[in-house]
Amino acid sequence: MNEPDRQLIKETEWSRTYLVGPKKFSYESKFLDVGFALDADDLKGRWASMTSSQRHDFALAFQCKGHLSANDEKIVSFLMHAGERIIWRTIARLLAMHSDREQVVTFLLDRVRDPLETRANYYEAIEVIRDNRSISVLQDQFERYRDRVGVSIAEAHLQPERDSLDYVQLCHTLSKITGNQNYQNEIKRFLSHPSESVRNRARTCTLQYGGLTQPFALGNKSRLLHPFRAFCERVG
Repeated sequence: MNEPDRQLIKETEWSRTYLVGPKKFSYESKFLDVGFALDADDLKGRWASMTSSQRHDFALAFQCKGHLSANDEKIVSFLMHAGERIIWRTIARLLAMHSDREQVVTFLLDRVRDPLETRANYYEAIEVIRDNRSISVLQDQFERYRDRVGVSIAEAHLQPERDSLDYVQLCHTLSKITGNQNYQNEIKRFLSHPSESVRNRARTCTLQYGGLTQPFALGNKSRLLHPFRAFCERVG
């Protein structure tokens, strides 16, 4: 779709949302604008006065960054300590870019051990980092999930969809880290899951195995399909 066909329907301090077709939207992070930045100390000073919605809006836009400067790393470290679950899940992919590997691995393993967490984004970050300390934790979680989620696809509707989504990503992460094909075979079982979201995630993880990805198009631009990342475009 040409630029004139886009209709700006929402703009915040950190992002823009456009209507690009019937019930189709394009999300753009201002952090991809040339020269747009926020000093870490400024964020720290503002954080307490920001609403939950404003904090999430910031995190969603900020996580679109393709690399982290020293200032960006300060922001990520601050969010790891001052954030909340929805913020942590949103910025999870940035953690793999942070230079303090010890801090990040400890944080991620704490998150995946939290029984109240939705874990898929954290598994993805662990997959990128590939720290050997994570393997035993992930394998233990695999056994727990398999006993509850992976026993029978025919009974999958009895389990929360979130658990199945997490389990599929966990299997993908373990297959990447360990090279064990059995984890990938487990994902394929979920291609017939009753939930469309779970089937789509299983399909994407299957296509990504071995470095493959599935492209999707929005207008005249192409992006890589990823189940856990916000769709972020460069403005202009």
